[in-house]
Amino acid sequence: MTTTKKTTQKKTRRPRSRPPGAGTVGLIHLGCPKNQVDSEEMLAALAQDGWVLVGDPGDADVLVVNTCGFIEAAKQESIAAIRGALRQKRNGRCRGVVVAGCYAQRYAQEIARDYPDVDAVIGVGHNASLPRFVRAALEGERPVVAPKPCARWDGSGARLLTTPPWTAYIRIGEGCDHRCSFCAIPGIRGPWRSRPPELVLDEVRMMVDNGLKEAVLIAQDTTLYGKDWGREGGGWTLAKLVREIGRIEGLRWQRIMYAHPGRITPEIIELFGDVGNLAAYIDLPFQHGDDAVLKKMLRPGSARRYLDLLGRLRERDAGVAVRSTFLVGFPGETDAAFERTCAFLEQAQLDHAGVFVYSREDGTAAYDLGDGPPADVARERAARLMEIQAGISARRLASLAGREIDVLVEQKSRKGVWLGRSERDAPGVDGTVTLMARRARPGEIVRARVTGTSTHDMVARVDDEPADNSAD
Repeated sequence: MTTTKKTTQKKTRRPRSRPPGAGTVGLIHLGCPKNQVDSEEMLAALAQDGWVLVGDPGDADVLVVNTCGFIEAAKQESIAAIRGALRQKRNGRCRGVVVAGCYAQRYAQEIARDYPDVDAVIGVGHNASLPRFVRAALEGERPVVAPKPCARWDGSGARLLTTPPWTAYIRIGEGCDHRCSFCAIPGIRGPWRSRPPELVLDEVRMMVDNGLKEAVLIAQDTTLYGKDWGREGGGWTLAKLVREIGRIEGLRWQRIMYAHPGRITPEIIELFGDVGNLAAYIDLPFQHGDDAVLKKMLRPGSARRYLDLLGRLRERDAGVAVRSTFLVGFPGETDAAFERTCAFLEQAQLDHAGVFVYSREDGTAAYDLGDGPPADVARERAARLMEIQAGISARRLASLAGREIDVLVEQKSRKGVWLGRSERDAPGVDGTVTLMARRARPGEIVRARVTGTSTHDMVARVDDEPADNSAD
């Protein structure tokens, strides 16, 4: 529902003599890469509307807080950011605070009630319209906009990148049709909608012309691509999209993130080693290693099937790096169930993994299951799982010593030393490479030999550079 409230008091505080488009705006971004793309679309819309974008919140006439509302920790971070923006409004030059994003979508009316000094609350799917709502707020209205997301693709397209020009997140769809019992995302983002392939391909081509080397494919579940179009959709699937992106000259890597392990088809597996610019990397959120817990989570699959999937991927490409995520502390997770997850992790031998503690979320099927194990037990389990993974990651990296790898140079550390990432490392979540090279420049991909490793990171050098065996 969309409602607009007028507040006489706010009108008297905001003179109309200064056009809203002549002001400055700051954006506070929280959450995942999908939310980051939303932030980039918001920034582009505001810039096109005449706003001057500033990095320091203290310099902003308007602050936009793009929130996350996935789990309790994210909600608390969003609340803290909202309160911080309101302090800027009370104590500085800020004249307006706009709360947007997932938390705004999920709790629009509560935000409007609990934070009366927030000037507008805008849910998801309104990035291109954000300037209109900002103007309305500064003219004395109070937009509270959080209708259910539209059932078809409705992305704005224009973006102002917040990543370096050589790396970008490419959103290929929005929403989710899975009903995992722990997850609030379908209720926030709506049903799955595939982004038309011509928009995806045109965006990648345009970015390559501007220096893009790495396209990171993202969505709530990238394997759903094309599912909503059925037989009339031209046969578009994730596999077909990756092959088309593979034909774009100048793009060195494309990377598949957030791929549901229950939907990995033979066609997806066959991409590895067949599409030249597909990074030997895939993100597969397994979530758990106990079949009974997976069933309660409403996750299709089993530990045996997941291990079989890993075997088929590695048979296709022995060097493929696999990232995953796990959820501990779910209702019904017994000591034995957790031990089976530990055993699964040892068998899976993943390259990267993240572990999260279950958050009981209203509106999810698991909410009525009650709480999981005590919080301290869940935290201990998360720490133990991460300890196991650290050992696995260290051993897998150590096996790369002496081998040549491609390194995407990202920044200079000091003379002759650079920081970057390998093909096996996604931005922001995986490891880094310390590169020894006399001559390099950010954004280029160079061939180097691994001379040292640690738990998550590597040291590499161009062959004519002196060796350094420390990854710390």
